[in-house]
Amino acid sequence: MMVLNGDRSIAQIAYECGFTDSAHLVNWFKRTYHVSPAKMRRSHREFGLR
Repeated sequence: MMVLNGDRSIAQIAYECGFTDSAHLVNWFKRTYHVSPAKMRRSHREFGLR
């Protein structure tokens, strides 16, 4: 998953995945995973799951 495996910004990931902007990616991500991409990224890094 691009959010967890890499250091690209959420905006860059949104662009690479075809979203019009990062807000659309964040909204889709929250609906799908029930957490923001930034929060998921932080939690994985804190627990060494990267």
